[in-house]
Amino acid sequence: MQDVKFRKAGREMKKEAENNKSKISRLITALVQCGLLGFGGGNALIPVLYRKAVEEYHLVSKDDFEKAVVVASITPGALPVEIAAGIGRITGGDLGMLCAAAAISLPGCLLVLFFTALLSSFGSQLALQINYLSVGVTAYILYVLGCYVAQTLENSRADRIQSHWEKGKPSGRVSFSPSCVLIIAAVFLVTCGLILYSDFYSNLVPVANAVPGSILCKILTGTGYFLGYRSDGNIVTGLLTGLCGFGCAVAMSCITYSVGAYFYEQLENAAIFSQLKKSTRPIISGLLFTVGLGLIYNCIQIGTDAGIPSWFPALLCLLCVAGEILFVRKFRYRPLLMVLISAIMTLVFCNLAALF
Repeated sequence: MQDVKFRKAGREMKKEAENNKSKISRLITALVQCGLLGFGGGNALIPVLYRKAVEEYHLVSKDDFEKAVVVASITPGALPVEIAAGIGRITGGDLGMLCAAAAISLPGCLLVLFFTALLSSFGSQLALQINYLSVGVTAYILYVLGCYVAQTLENSRADRIQSHWEKGKPSGRVSFSPSCVLIIAAVFLVTCGLILYSDFYSNLVPVANAVPGSILCKILTGTGYFLGYRSDGNIVTGLLTGLCGFGCAVAMSCITYSVGAYFYEQLENAAIFSQLKKSTRPIISGLLFTVGLGLIYNCIQIGTDAGIPSWFPALLCLLCVAGEILFVRKFRYRPLLMVLISAIMTLVFCNLAALF
């Protein structure tokens, strides 16, 4: 009888372990995909995270997702990494939190290491091609932003949204824009001598702006690379110290989120948190209009820097958005294929425009 109980308990523990392993696997898969689509800053990535974590992979509920957004919004640091940490903490505890933060940061940080090492050999032409590809990815981000705002408008009455937006303005996301992060990073990292001025602005910043991911994590990874590379001229040393920078960024995001989550859980019923939680989605939807305009402006800037008509990448981006809408209506939602088609189109047509 006792053996039967032990065997039954063993089977249950094994089943629970397999379920946890499956959850962690799905968590990593979802957030790596988010990391590959992380253009446009932290606010732009919130709808992408919502679609992956809530609608596609069903990792967390809508309420749990909004809780993660609120906690990440009241703590300093990389917003998308902290939201991912919150999703991971809810899904798989401390291990899930660490895996989620690393998964969403890893694609961008690896790309920074790869392209930073190549940039010295191929010059600015490489960064230009990455920018052309990013126009297509921007089209997908704009599509997801539009879907998120449309869902908000559908689920809420217009007067309530307006009320939340007006009241919530002062309590919006306490974060730094990518340009502001670069300024702060320059003040601390360059003036402290961790990275040369020329390496920061001529090599690291163009790559960090051109590849997806959290700008803060990418900057710390790139700084680690140059710190190691300049010490002995060995690329392997640079890669290892770059990974150390990546680890520091992930660890600090997890620690910051954990501290914020602790205080939030203690004060969750306070009026300010209750109001902020109710207003989260409408506030974000309002902010996303500004984010969308910023993404279009970035496309215009890419055209200006490339010496092609400044309006061409922006127009190409909007045409890709229209194509993605038609694609979803005619077929079904397939994000990676949509991104791939848009990126290839913008790469080809921008290069053609540069020839004329």
